[in-house]
Formats: sequence, structure tokens, C-alpha cells
Amino acid sequence: MEIIFATLLRRCARLELAEDQVDYKRGLSVRGPSASTCIWLLPEPLQLPTGHAPMPRIIFQSADGTRTEVEAASGQSLMSAAVAHGIEEIAAECGGACACGTCHCYIPEGQGIALPEAEEMELAMIECVIDPRPQSRLTCQVTVSEAMDGLVVELPASQH
Repeated sequence: MEIIFATLLRRCARLELAEDQVDYKRGLSVRGPSASTCIWLLPEPLQLPTGHAPMPRIIFQSADGTRTEVEAASGQSLMSAAVAHGIEEIAAECGGACACGTCHCYIPEGQGIALPEAEEMELAMIECVIDPRPQSRLTCQVTVSEAMDGLVVELPASQH
């Protein structure tokens, strides 16, 4: 079984575990190679995937035009996908609590992908970011779905 976990340095690591090393009733607790490794405890029994469905591809485009294509799991936030893949322009200082605006992005219209409307809390936080635009979103508030395959997410030059 392969488990993916993140460190505080926003790097991902892969850990191979034997089936008997996972307690599905209590969750998974993994001690990593350094003190900065996060320990994930699962509140529910871990559900193993029955198949490997293709993951949606998200394209993060920096202000200088550089594009980085990543695979993101359905149900994951755009912010967590960006952080997991080392997209440095997404600072994510509040960890996805919609409290800082440092995961600000622009999602251009006309991509043929319908996104849910931003809620009031997100709209209030967007008012505080640098260079807000009509297509501004907070990546912590956008949940990846299979329909987002190929979505282009434009990143601002600065989050501060």
C-alpha cells in the first residue's frame, strides 16, 4: 500500500506500508524522517480505492507565463493540490481556513468548466487580496472535480 504524506516544507513523500501496518479502525499514524513531517490521523477507517480512475489535470500558470501541470484528486482543494506539487506562488499561510487570502488565484472564464459560485466568506477575503479581479478565487475554497480536467489557474505575481 502506498501512502502519501506532506511535510511542513511542502514536499510530498511516499511511504510503502504492508497491509498489516495499517489499523483501519484507529487510523494511520506515520512517523516521518524528520520532525517537520506531518502525522495524519484518519477519523474514519481508510477506504482503499478499488480502481485507479484518471485524476483531473490542473494547470497552474505563473504571472510570467510558466505553466505547471499537476494531477489532483477529486475532492481535494486547488490549494492542497498546489501545495502538494510545490507551486510556490500559493503561500497558503492559513492552511485552507479562508482566513488569509494567500492562496489567491484567477480562474479565467471561457474554459467550459462550471465552477460553484464563491460564497460570502470567500468574497469578503478576496476584497483584501492584492489586485483582485472579477475572476479572482481563493484556491482553498475551490474543490477539484473530474469535470475540472484541463482547468487553467492563473497565479498573481505576489500574494503579499
